[in-house]
Amino acid sequence: MPISTRRRSSFVIRLLFTLAVSSIALLVSACDVGANPSGTSQSAGTPVATVAAPSLMLTPLIPTPASTPGPLNLSVWMSDEFALAPAANGGDVLTTTVAGFQSAFPDIHITIAPKKATGKGGLLDLLSASEDALPQAAPDVITLDLRDVPQLARDNRLQPFDPRFAPTTLNDLFPFARGAAQVEGRVYAIPFTTDALHIAYDNTQFKTPPQTWNDLQTTTVKYAFAAGGDSGQVGDSFLAQYVALGGKFSDASGKPALDRTPLRTALEFYRSGITQGTLVTNVLALKTSDDVWKQFTAGKATIVDTSARIFLSERGAARTVGFGAVPTRDGNLSTITRSWGYAIVTKDATRHAAAERFVEWMLTTENNANWNRASNRLPVRRSAVTLWSSDTAYRDFITQLLNAAVNRPPATASKMLDVVLQSAINDVLVNNLSPSDAADKAIAALAR
Repeated sequence: MPISTRRRSSFVIRLLFTLAVSSIALLVSACDVGANPSGTSQSAGTPVATVAAPSLMLTPLIPTPASTPGPLNLSVWMSDEFALAPAANGGDVLTTTVAGFQSAFPDIHITIAPKKATGKGGLLDLLSASEDALPQAAPDVITLDLRDVPQLARDNRLQPFDPRFAPTTLNDLFPFARGAAQVEGRVYAIPFTTDALHIAYDNTQFKTPPQTWNDLQTTTVKYAFAAGGDSGQVGDSFLAQYVALGGKFSDASGKPALDRTPLRTALEFYRSGITQGTLVTNVLALKTSDDVWKQFTAGKATIVDTSARIFLSERGAARTVGFGAVPTRDGNLSTITRSWGYAIVTKDATRHAAAERFVEWMLTTENNANWNRASNRLPVRRSAVTLWSSDTAYRDFITQLLNAAVNRPPATASKMLDVVLQSAINDVLVNNLSPSDAADKAIAALAR
C-alpha cells in the first residue's frame, strides 16, 4: 500500500538524520572497526589465534551481468554489539577477517555500519524506514536476531540465498542453527553466533552438579534463575524445563500452542521449589542472566541458570565455578538458544552474489571459531568448536548441549506465548493459582 506523502517525508527525515549521525559516529569501513576497550575478557585456558585468510575455496556462483561498472561497495549493517566485539591482545577479529575477504576479492569493498540491535533507530526500525522511503539507503547485508527472520522474509524484506549456496557450510551447522535459518524450506539467513542456557555452580559444594529435580531436593542448594521475565519475555529457564518435558510451542498448523501436561508439570516444579526452599526466595524478582549471576557471586545461590556468554566472560573471576546442564525432571539434556545470522537485503543480482561470497567467507570454520572465541559466544558450526576452545571438558559439553538445543519461538509467536507463560509463572509463584489452573488459563488465553 503506498504511504502518504507525510508518512514518506517522516520516514525520509528520520532515516537521513540517523544515517547522517551514523556516518559521522558509527559508520566504519572494515579496516576501521576498532576493538571495544571495555569489552569482556576471554575464558581461561583459551588459545589466541591469528585470523589468517582461509584457504577454503568458496562456492562457485554463476556470473551475473554487472549492474554498475567498477568495484562493488557492499554495505553491511551489524549490531554494534558484534561490530565492536573485543578480541584478545587488542586485535580486532572482525576487521582482520573482513580485510582477508577484501584481499581475496579486491573488487568487493565492505563497509560495516554498526547499528543499535533493537528499538527506535535500531536494525529493524531502520530497515523498514529505508526500504519504504529510501530504498537506495538500505543495506546489502544485515545481521538479525533469527527470531525476526520469518516475518521479515514473508514481508519480502529479505532475499533468499541461492539454493546452491555453500552446502558444506550449511551441512556443518548444528541442527538448531539449520532450522533457524529456514523459512518455508528456503534459507533466508545464515547463523554465525549463538548463546545457550546452562548452569554454573559452586564446585566447592558439589563434586558433580545436580542433573534431576530429585537431585536438587536431596542436596542443600539454593537455586536461582530468571523467573521474572525480561522486557516481557518469559525466561529461557522455564522454556528449557517445558521442552525437556516434551512441550511444543505450536500445533500441527503452526499456530502458537502449548501442551497442558508439560506446562502443568513445569509449573509444579516452580511451586515445589518455593515451598521446599530449593529456590532462592526472590526468584520472581530476577529478570536477566546478569541479575542471576549477581546472586551467585554474592553467595546467595549455589547453583544458577546462566548464559554461556556470561559464563565465558566471568569464569576467570569466579575461581570456584563449575558448569553443567540445567537440572530437569528426568535428567534430559535441554537448553534454549538465542542466535544471530547474516541475511541479504539487496535485490540486485550482482550484489546478491557478492553478498553470498562475503557471508560464506565470514562463516568459514576458522573465522566462525575465532570471532566467537573473541566475543565470548558460541560457534554454530560443528567443525569450529575444536578451534574455538582448548578447554576440552567445556568444549565437549557445549557440543552435546548444542546438538540438543531448541530455538526460542519466532518473534511473532513468542509475543503471545511470552504473555500467557509469564502470567502463569507469576500466578504460581505468588500462590494465586495452582499449577493446574494456571496451565489451563494459559492454554485458554492462547486459544482465544
